[in-house]
Amino acid sequence: MAEDESSVSDRRVISSLTIGHMAQHFYSGAPILYQSIREELGLSVTQIGLMAATTSILGGFMQIGYNLASRLVGRRLLLTFSSLLMSAGSFLMGVSFRFESLILGNALAGLGTAGIHPVSSSIIAQKWMKRKVGLALSLFYGLGYVGARA
Repeated sequence: MAEDESSVSDRRVISSLTIGHMAQHFYSGAPILYQSIREELGLSVTQIGLMAATTSILGGFMQIGYNLASRLVGRRLLLTFSSLLMSAGSFLMGVSFRFESLILGNALAGLGTAGIHPVSSSIIAQKWMKRKVGLALSLFYGLGYVGARA
């Protein structure tokens, strides 16, 4: 029997969503490694810029895609898919020896990170509705950004 979103405890939901948000921001710290990646793989600054731009553009547009998809597909499934893409992309980047696999991994991870904000925010807005939605969103965004500073 599948758990209904309304029956899952508030703490469990906000904790799960916030941990996913933190993971997204840990991944967002990857540019600190770009210089090492560039030197290790013998890439040009242009290739690193192309890799970063590809991820940003794909991720930005895919936030809209995730939002639209959440009308047809379960949000927990979308978050699972999003996390798997981010993980697979990060793994592929870690084992890349060529620019092509590096940019593919970065793009996959970017597509994965794109789902965290829109899908999680919609879950929070629905679960808390008019009661403490501000607190729930503050916890989600505030604690999630800890990942960006770690």
